[in-house]
Amino acid sequence: MSTDHPTSRAQTHDHPGSLERIFAAHSAPLTRYAARLLHDPDRARDVVQDAFVRFMAQPAAEVAGHE
Repeated sequence: MSTDHPTSRAQTHDHPGSLERIFAAHSAPLTRYAARLLHDPDRARDVVQDAFVRFMAQPAAEVAGHE
């Protein structure tokens, strides 16, 4: 299993701040996409934040398996 994928590294304690960098890089485009689907920017932000919280709660092995 390669650990070069950012989601693999994000789940380790060897790379502090990885999750924050992933969120910073992807939250804006995901929020715009969700806002177009939902027609509600506030709800879109909530949906994206909830998705990242769920992602962060996943065990590293599960995340790495979805590369």
